[in-house]
Amino acid sequence: MLKDLSLRKCAEEDLDFVHDLSIFSMKEFVDRHWGGWSEELFWADIDKINITILEQSGKRVGFFDTVNEGDMMRLRNIQVEQSLQGQGAGKYMMEKIIDEAQKLKMAKIILRVFVDNPAVGFYERLGFGVVEKEGGSLVMEWVVESDLEIDYVGATEEDENVIRDIIEILAGDNTNFDIDRFIVAKDGDRIVGCARTKIVGDNCLELASVGVLPAYQGLGIGSRLLQEILAKEKQRPIYLLTGAQHENFYNQKVGAEIIAPEKLPCAFRKEYERVIGVFLGNKTEVIAMVIK
Repeated sequence: MLKDLSLRKCAEEDLDFVHDLSIFSMKEFVDRHWGGWSEELFWADIDKINITILEQSGKRVGFFDTVNEGDMMRLRNIQVEQSLQGQGAGKYMMEKIIDEAQKLKMAKIILRVFVDNPAVGFYERLGFGVVEKEGGSLVMEWVVESDLEIDYVGATEEDENVIRDIIEILAGDNTNFDIDRFIVAKDGDRIVGCARTKIVGDNCLELASVGVLPAYQGLGIGSRLLQEILAKEKQRPIYLLTGAQHENFYNQKVGAEIIAPEKLPCAFRKEYERVIGVFLGNKTEVIAMVIK
């Protein structure tokens, strides 16, 4: 994830930046599918009140444009400068958009994307699903449902790529990957979350790779995954590493307690030091916890 990212409201002087980045990113698709770029339509459709600017260290590097329509949020446009694509800037904006939709108790987020835009896969990994194909574009939705029927099952080899994608989206732990140690949460055929234990050293057990796609967070799926994985794994103690902001979650859900690094088993202390090294320079404070 890129550092020093921040969001602010769009000002009048930002509109040329929004225009130029839109042309650079989208003109090829518009020309191919809609018969050509129209300056008149672009300026007639744009309103700075709906636009949020993404900055890195004070420099404009992207934006998104959303409109609320009743209980639906429409994502009209989202762009990142090409030099920063694939480095977490788009994910950062999407997480903020989803957070806002949840705060406003929206039923769904809807967007339109060209069928041959690589961003389709990005949206799918975040939990968006295709609901309509119209010409050269897809309509995709992120839906919050209170009556979801989630299945919690052991992972299979066919699930590996999807699980790896989820872990990558959530900046989780892909090391020592063993598919047999995973529990996955499924909404129909779609994997929306996962959790596992992994063996560190000879016989030290770690709770790892716990995560739920942003579209499905806040629905109790993470808590249930913890219950399922701990019911499957009888060995105790189990150690885990997490950001300090998640301490209360693990304490309340599974009774995990903070443990000082010097009290960790030797093998897990090395794991702790490895993770600290990964997050070196990041603002995230990593803590060790134990489930007894």
